Amino acid sequence: MNHNIVELLYCAAAENPSKTALIHNGKSVNFSELASRVRSTAHSLQKRGIGYNDHVLFFIPMSIPLYAMILACWHCGAVALFMDAWAGRKRLQHAATLAQCKGFTGVFQAKILKQLVPSLRKIPISLPVQFPSHATAVTDTPSAEVNGKHPALITFTTGSTGIPKAANRTHGYLRSQHEVLKSHLSLSQKDIDLVTLPIFVFNNLASGITSVIPDCNPAKPQKVNPSRLYRDMSNYRVSSSSGSPYIFERLAEYCTTKNNHLDHLRKIFIGGAPVFPSLAEKLCRAFPHAQIEIVYGSTEAEPISTIDARVLLDKTDSLKGLAVGKPIPAIDLRIIPFTDESTGALSPEQFQTWCLAPGQTGEICVSGKHVLTEYFKNPLAWAQNKIPAGPIIWHRTGDAGYLDDSGELYLMGRAGQRFTFNDMNYFLMPLEERLEALTGCCATVLESKGELTLFIEPRKKMLERSFLHSCLLQTGLPKTTHIMQCRIPRDPRHNSKIDYGRLSKRLITKENIH
Repeated sequence: MNHNIVELLYCAAAENPSKTALIHNGKSVNFSELASRVRSTAHSLQKRGIGYNDHVLFFIPMSIPLYAMILACWHCGAVALFMDAWAGRKRLQHAATLAQCKGFTGVFQAKILKQLVPSLRKIPISLPVQFPSHATAVTDTPSAEVNGKHPALITFTTGSTGIPKAANRTHGYLRSQHEVLKSHLSLSQKDIDLVTLPIFVFNNLASGITSVIPDCNPAKPQKVNPSRLYRDMSNYRVSSSSGSPYIFERLAEYCTTKNNHLDHLRKIFIGGAPVFPSLAEKLCRAFPHAQIEIVYGSTEAEPISTIDARVLLDKTDSLKGLAVGKPIPAIDLRIIPFTDESTGALSPEQFQTWCLAPGQTGEICVSGKHVLTEYFKNPLAWAQNKIPAGPIIWHRTGDAGYLDDSGELYLMGRAGQRFTFNDMNYFLMPLEERLEALTGCCATVLESKGELTLFIEPRKKMLERSFLHSCLLQTGLPKTTHIMQCRIPRDPRHNSKIDYGRLSKRLITKENIH
């Protein structure tokens, strides 16, 4: 059997040749046209010297050309390295050095960067973002025969806690992830899906579902224009959508302020960062007719669990942690004791004995067919994040949490950010959720050298210190906690998660203290 993931697109094209596959910036392509374009592009790649197992670095934002080129790479048996649009020189240098790429393709800005990054200059083959339309004569060439373990796509973690890890997504892994997403998202071929999460487009192409790529700059998610999102959703009668909490918060604020409605939007999937009840309430108010599903997952395992936003609203006890629903059926989930050490191989019996009982907080650990089992050329990351237990490889998420007696999963924050102060153990997720509920602002607490600092981001004007002191007391934090009102840095991919690494540096400089 040929496990090449591109065959799923060809099957979808055979079943729905005239159906629109991708829409972006007023342009569209149907499934038959996309399949022909992929085959002809693959032929052009082979003529340029790109073939089986060659690595090609992509620095192209979400667009029709991006997906045509990546699919063409897979058709050839080549491996695509996908770089986020916000990637800088250091990140590109790391990727190109790690993979020893044979080909490079990118937009104009990327070609300028190519001249500034030594490892990019060494890539021998420069490729256009798309090949000219006259190169479409080849329409029926077979895809390369690959097995399930053959690498297809290499993506990178944000690297907020260290050097970015290269996630090695094989053809078999992508097929398994597609089956999980297809089952869990429950979209039909009648749906029109606006997608801001790149991997979800591949799922739609394999399922025969139309994808709308929004008109926004992925390099600057903090500058997303909600009016453009609303325009695309209205113009194309979008029935489902996926994206980060920040994107949907901006869209919800826009719709509420303008009294605009999206009654045809029936499903929303939110992932990439935690969603507190305050945001869930805002989303439910703005999109009353939509099922709003909050997805918990990571680069290595997406999805892990989900919870309906309206169910989350009933779980208001922030001291318990953030409810994220029950693990999906395709995931096995365990809670293990906190440890900073690599565990090495364990027997299945040793692993099960080691795991914690319901109600006990530890590190969340998962396994399943759509859970990444390897990193690309990074044995240290593998040792730190994977636990082989017999034939099963468990992934350590780095998140703290616990399962209650009913099997519901609660997040307590990043395991590495927990701290002890005055003989009390603190986890960030309950603190952040409680502080946001009290102040209406994004806030967190960090410990350094025996002192606590409250970081809080006022929405409009500085908050009174007396008010913040009362909030500290209600949260159980001591009066001696320092207060720093400032802009809180977020992750570059979604502008949704707090970047604790960058925030910690402010404890050293003591900048912006008020």
